[in-house]
Amino acid sequence: FIKKYNSLVYFFSVIFFITVYLLYKIIRDIYKDFNNFVTALRYRDLSQRFSIENAPAHLKTFRRGFNTIAEEYKKLSFEKAAQYHYLQNVLELVDTGIMAFDMASGEVIWVNQLMKEYLRIPYLKNISHVEKLEPQLFREMTVIPTREQRVVNIIRAEEEQKFLLTVSTFSSEDKTFKLIALQDVEETLDITESEAWKKLLRVLTHEIMNSIAPISSVANTLQTRLGQAETW
Repeated sequence: FIKKYNSLVYFFSVIFFITVYLLYKIIRDIYKDFNNFVTALRYRDLSQRFSIENAPAHLKTFRRGFNTIAEEYKKLSFEKAAQYHYLQNVLELVDTGIMAFDMASGEVIWVNQLMKEYLRIPYLKNISHVEKLEPQLFREMTVIPTREQRVVNIIRAEEEQKFLLTVSTFSSEDKTFKLIALQDVEETLDITESEAWKKLLRVLTHEIMNSIAPISSVANTLQTRLGQAETW
């Protein structure tokens, strides 16, 4: 009886240790794949795919799930990039200088070409550069209330320029950003004045043509009757 008991204990002990080892191996393999998956996501290496055909049975389900998540993440990244490029092209087309920066660090996250032309700088990484180049404009950017407009005069080499400054704020991912819009007031006024003159000229032309029409009709009538009188 004791021999049978010892044999059973030995047998179940071997089964137990084998089971523990297999469980350890399964958990180790899953952890290894999971760690590789997280690392790939952290560095946005979406080209990596987990092999399913030659994978052990206990890893196929996990690897299939990892590949699905990676594909969806890739689609979202492509959509986000497409939206960013679309917004970038739209902001480059508007006749307003636009800039957005992190209010905490001052890092500029977006600036269009027209804003750089207004500030006369080739690139802009931090809003502190504006403070060095245009202290008056920077001061107005910081004191103007949100969603309010203000005309700012900038004097450069005895040349004065007027800009319409508009400021707004928005939040994203626990960060607060300030959006700056700058528009050349004189250019806008020139365009508005030009459009007003064009409308005025169209109205005057219409009125003059309306005034000339009766005179032209009377002249034609007189010319016709004079011609008839000469034939008599």
